[in-house]
Amino acid sequence: MKADFLDEVVVFPSLEYFLGNVLAETVSDIWGEYYHSEDNVSSFCNLKTLKVYQFQKLETVIPPAMLNRMRNLESIHIRDCTSLRNVFPPCIARDLIRFKSMVVSHCGVMTEIIGADEQEINDGIVFPELTVLQLEYLPKLTSFWCYQTRGDNNYRVEFPNLVNLELKCEEINLGSFGMDYFTCPRLEVLKVGKCGYSTLFTFSALTSLPQLQELEISDCSLLEEIVEGARGGEDSATDKKTITVLQLKSIILTDLPNLKSFISSVNYEFHMPDLKKVNINNCGFSTLFTCSFFRKLHQLAELYVSKCLLLECIVDDVGDDDETSFTDDKTITFSGLADFQLAWLPILKCFSSSSSYAFSMPALSIFLLHHCPRIEFFTFLKTSTSTVRVYTELGIWESTPYLNDYIKQKYKRGSSLSDSAIVLKS
Repeated sequence: MKADFLDEVVVFPSLEYFLGNVLAETVSDIWGEYYHSEDNVSSFCNLKTLKVYQFQKLETVIPPAMLNRMRNLESIHIRDCTSLRNVFPPCIARDLIRFKSMVVSHCGVMTEIIGADEQEINDGIVFPELTVLQLEYLPKLTSFWCYQTRGDNNYRVEFPNLVNLELKCEEINLGSFGMDYFTCPRLEVLKVGKCGYSTLFTFSALTSLPQLQELEISDCSLLEEIVEGARGGEDSATDKKTITVLQLKSIILTDLPNLKSFISSVNYEFHMPDLKKVNINNCGFSTLFTCSFFRKLHQLAELYVSKCLLLECIVDDVGDDDETSFTDDKTITFSGLADFQLAWLPILKCFSSSSSYAFSMPALSIFLLHHCPRIEFFTFLKTSTSTVRVYTELGIWESTPYLNDYIKQKYKRGSSLSDSAIVLKS
């Protein structure tokens, strides 16, 4: 039997906040037949916040009958609605002119955010004020707008002021989700998790985010490349693209066991001139950087690497084929690197195996080396830092002016670095 959540004749012309939180197995319509009538257009016309939790039979949140009543709506939160297939149809989406925030999570059968209706759409949909969009634990979600799977530009969605986008959905990579049909010129924070694909972006999708400052990718066990490589004969190693992300300041990569590199592939290489923070945890890298890439990170201030079981060195010069190989400057200097931590790296042998470059880290104030039992040296050539204070496995502090020499001596003596922390303090 069909049941409505609001099945009594009640008028709410001034209501601004609505919370529906019931574990109901029969409610299939929040609003009720009374509110579908054009005779009651004043109800909910001032609604600003709509929260819907634990409706078991609800299939859509805002039906077409609520058209013209949601123009003041600013925020939607939806969680644990097990039969929900979409949030609203296109006619409602186009009516949300003050919409600022959407959070949808734990809806097991949802396939799209914007569903279908009978109204013809010829010029896309714009959410002019939306700044926050979070879609999490939606295992069946494949697109933002159901029509986007047709590949028709008429079904573009524009978010001219979107700043924060978080996606944790197994059936999504950012191309199939519709990033190629999105316009997000002001996006600053992008967090992606639970992706079930081998690639995340298309080339055009990533380059369409000129203001991106923070990128976080986590728990994507199948991810092999961040940007989709060329197919067939489109590109080759002799026609490598450069992807410039001018504003990117932070990269956090966690639980990506099949990701082999985040700086380049056969078809592309990244340029991140403003990168300040890199945090890598449990990824499939054997090395992180080439010397040519690493020396361009002039703004780098924090570098954290942990639990990468295949990692042998942080910086390598293998594959360097650009101008760095021919420069007269053989010292790579990081004037801003202040916090550097390496932990639980079982086969790490060194920071850099390069026989061509020395390193200088004059601002380094925190350096942690913990449970890295196979490290043989820090760098092959000289490393310049301030005075190093080492907290040893004996529970005492030792001072040494040369971090590299200290690690080499410990290795030659057969002392294990797996149970001690080397901490650098200025």
